[in-house]
Amino acid sequence: MPDFTADVVLPRDPNSNLKAATKQYVDNRAPKITVASSAPSSPATGDVWIDTT
Repeated sequence: MPDFTADVVLPRDPNSNLKAATKQYVDNRAPKITVASSAPSSPATGDVWIDTT
């Protein structure tokens, strides 16, 4: 296991599922949480729906 003694700088947003992401990238892609009695009409990947019925 490498022992990092300096910051790791990532040059860009990830372009595949297994690449590293910056904190800023993750924070900007927070999922949308919907609390309702019916499902959203067009949810995006990662969105969460909580059924209240």
